[in-house]
Amino acid sequence: MLYRVLLTFAFSNLRVRSWWPPGSAVSLSFLQLRIVSLGGPPRGPGVDVCSKSQQVINQALEKSPDARMVCISSIGVGDHYQHCSLFAKFFASWIIPEALADKHLQEEMVRTLKNWVVVRPGGLLDTPAKGFWHAAEDACGFYPTIPRADVASFVVNECLSPQTTWLHRNVALVTQKPGGWMWR
Repeated sequence: MLYRVLLTFAFSNLRVRSWWPPGSAVSLSFLQLRIVSLGGPPRGPGVDVCSKSQQVINQALEKSPDARMVCISSIGVGDHYQHCSLFAKFFASWIIPEALADKHLQEEMVRTLKNWVVVRPGGLLDTPAKGFWHAAEDACGFYPTIPRADVASFVVNECLSPQTTWLHRNVALVTQKPGGWMWR
């Protein structure tokens, strides 16, 4: 199936930019999928870029209510915090609490849409894909990481139509399956 995909990027000055194939007319009424990956500074001005941008995106998606929204968020956000290791909880609570609070607001907005998936990857690595991952609502680990390429592969293979495994669910994504006493 050919998808019309609009990738959206937001910057700390709250301008939302989208990429669309050259020569194509952008029409939100024909969108079938939207993949949103937003991020800002860990604290201070611009930390609310995720929630502010998601507001704009949700308004735009009113014209295409059946489009699937795949939101790339982060482990440790909202209800996932309870599944994190002590190290991950420390990192979330002391290093990036403002950013995760904004991601939580973004996720709440995403869940108001008709068709959504929230993907919560571990720490993103700029390394080659490993070709495997552990996906679960409670996945975390001591120092959970995953290559960006594996996150992209997961989204393409498991989050797009006609796949429904993760539809209306939050999924944490890490390279290795957590286990043992160190992980919790």
